[in-house]
Amino acid sequence: MNAVNHGWLATTYKRGNLLFRDPERLMKLLSDTERPIQLIFAGKAHPHDIPGKNMIKDIVHFANRPEVRSRILFLENYDMNMAKYLVSGSDVWLNTPRRPLEASGTSGMKAAINGVLNCSVLDGWWAEAYNPGIGWKIGNGEEYDDAEIQDEIESKALYNLLEQEIVPTYYDRGRDGLPREWIKMMKSSMQEVGAQFSSIRMLREYAEKFYIPALENHNRISADDYAAAKRVTGLTARLEKEWPHTRIKEIQRKHGSALNVGDKLTTEALVELGKLKPEDVKVELYYGKIGSQGEIENPSRIEMNMAKKEGDVYRYKIAASITEAGQQGYAVRVLPKSNDLIHEFLPGMVRWS
Repeated sequence: MNAVNHGWLATTYKRGNLLFRDPERLMKLLSDTERPIQLIFAGKAHPHDIPGKNMIKDIVHFANRPEVRSRILFLENYDMNMAKYLVSGSDVWLNTPRRPLEASGTSGMKAAINGVLNCSVLDGWWAEAYNPGIGWKIGNGEEYDDAEIQDEIESKALYNLLEQEIVPTYYDRGRDGLPREWIKMMKSSMQEVGAQFSSIRMLREYAEKFYIPALENHNRISADDYAAAKRVTGLTARLEKEWPHTRIKEIQRKHGSALNVGDKLTTEALVELGKLKPEDVKVELYYGKIGSQGEIENPSRIEMNMAKKEGDVYRYKIAASITEAGQQGYAVRVLPKSNDLIHEFLPGMVRWS
């Protein structure tokens, strides 16, 4: 069984020390003759990365112990050719960044497509890809102010996974000698990761979400001697001049203090627009369930209707349905509005209540 920790030596925050924080548990795993494991490390440290160089030195010194010499290995001169063999010939891909500093983790994607099961901190791509059927997570995505405490907790979590789940699953064999549950996870990992984390999907999404819309926007804006571009330029100049004079003067709640699922969150807002016109802006109700951190989780947004002008202000109304139980929060905001804008946030103007 090969558990590979590859690439973490390139930057100092990827912690090879998680395995070495508890030498007794590590020695117990490596000296098990009935369920043996082998650890393979590979990577390079930047010439100025002193902690990375020291990490390599510690691994090499530990690997030279006679009692573990055949169970732990550091591969020198890591390159793409070596990586090709590692991502296709390992059983477990071990990734131990310090959350939230992982940039992506593409080596883990390559390994998964080759049937290698990932065991990683919930950071980078694994925070999005993980589910119990395709690999293992180290911790629950927590972030700690004290790095020493974080390393201690996640080191114990890693050892618990190795001792109680990963090694037992690998060595749980049927009469035919095959690890059925392990093979099932390999197949699931290849199916899920291959479908979601591939160059084909990436290029398709770039084309559908960015390249094709950009081409369509170019054609739309440049038509009729750039008529749309000229309208946007005029609107932007007017917005920049008048936006400081916009203000949400008052919000009036037209419902009781207690709301049940299905009830209406009826709200009115008095909005000052300066010299802007109602057709230049969109007034929205921004609402939803309040989470444990005091912020609106999974917010909904709905455009409010301009009811009438009252002197220098405009009255907007809306009745939004409550779809989730729990404490509700809401706010009103004003955004620029024009069919010629590529995106409503592009002018960089928003006025919150």
